Amino acid sequence: MATSNSLIIGDDDWMVSEVPDVPFWNETMATVLTDPDSGMASCFYIGRWWAEPTILRAMLAFALPGDRALFSRNYGRSPEPRLPSAAGFTMRPRPDRTIDFSYDGPMDLRSQSEVSCNGLGYGPTIRAKMHFTFTPLMPIWDMFADTAANTANPMFPAGHKEQLGQLHGILEFEGETFEVSRGFAFLDHSRGVRNYAKHHSHILVTGRFPGGWGFCAFKSRAADGNGLNKAMIFRDGKMIPATFETDGLEQYRDDIWRSFDVRLVTGTETIEVRVDELWNSYQLGLITPADPHWGVPLGADNPPSTWAQEQSIKLRCGDELGYGNLERCSRDVVLDQHWRSMFPS
Repeated sequence: MATSNSLIIGDDDWMVSEVPDVPFWNETMATVLTDPDSGMASCFYIGRWWAEPTILRAMLAFALPGDRALFSRNYGRSPEPRLPSAAGFTMRPRPDRTIDFSYDGPMDLRSQSEVSCNGLGYGPTIRAKMHFTFTPLMPIWDMFADTAANTANPMFPAGHKEQLGQLHGILEFEGETFEVSRGFAFLDHSRGVRNYAKHHSHILVTGRFPGGWGFCAFKSRAADGNGLNKAMIFRDGKMIPATFETDGLEQYRDDIWRSFDVRLVTGTETIEVRVDELWNSYQLGLITPADPHWGVPLGADNPPSTWAQEQSIKLRCGDELGYGNLERCSRDVVLDQHWRSMFPS
């Protein structure tokens, strides 16, 4: 069965206690935030290091008003075998299936434009503190439960679960405070073989509307042309499988700020959603070209695109407005003069 309505804490809220001895096997947990009130976006990420899976790599990324960004990338071992925690950053599941995220430590302060065009590079390091809580609002979607994911695109593990929810909490640094009370968020937990060498491109659009419904839509292509197309609509406590139509990935190279349409097609209806406004721009992977060796074995002479661009989005469906997150990644994107012209100098 491809879906789960569980809102109770379970095995998937924790990391595995024993890592399989399988090449390229990995496990990652991440939560992405879009907060229209503060203008802030963020990603909290933790995953196993490919070279030694008992070592975890932890990353925090914040996109802030004024073209600013904060990043933290660290390695460490968890104080508890199954707890997603390393280098001062902890994701702690609670019995009601909320998850607390906490960190107190150094972060790199940059501009979003600088990182989008040149990678993380060098710059000031400051102290930042944060504490956020994720509250699930939609059922868990086991994205590839009915698909041999690794045969279509081996970058994406067969165990890949998503859940839409809400984030609240606080970020403090350099005398500034950002409070989030009702930010859009989604939680991602993947387990399995993840081989970046054959990946070409993907797009992931997630969103939630005030009427109580939401969606998660995913499309990818491997270097050999094979692809995946998966979407799920969450409505009235139910999950409705769909496919995903959009030109949002194709136009990514030309203009990352341009609006585009999303069509969610089920067996009985087509839902038209407009990605009406895009803001913020920060990198989830910070791999290429910022650091081609950070945590990922490329395994190819032609390095794949593992530098996924994250953006905040405002959505329109008829007269209803919602918010969400957009992730795009493509080998066709190169950091040339045209790309750089899309960002403030």
